[in-house]
Amino acid sequence: MRATSLRLGCLAAACALVLALSGCDVVGPISSNAVLSDQAIADRTADYFSSTEAHVQVFGFDRRRESTRYQATFQGNKYNCSIYMNQVRCDPVGQ
Repeated sequence: MRATSLRLGCLAAACALVLALSGCDVVGPISSNAVLSDQAIADRTADYFSSTEAHVQVFGFDRRRESTRYQATFQGNKYNCSIYMNQVRCDPVGQ
């Protein structure tokens, strides 16, 4: 039984090596929002509002591996926003 487990482990390692050498990401996540800079979040939020970064303020970040929650102001209104799987969503505060 142990020899079979060892062979399967070696086979899995060999497959991972082949994929890694061919340029495929074997274990990396689809997206990690935790690495987004404040500037990148501001840019994406501005795109969400079809505006420019100069008209949007973002603050109060709660970064997690798969999502980032934060607040934004746009045209005098305050929003609770999140980025999940590279998609921005903002709802007016109080909703």
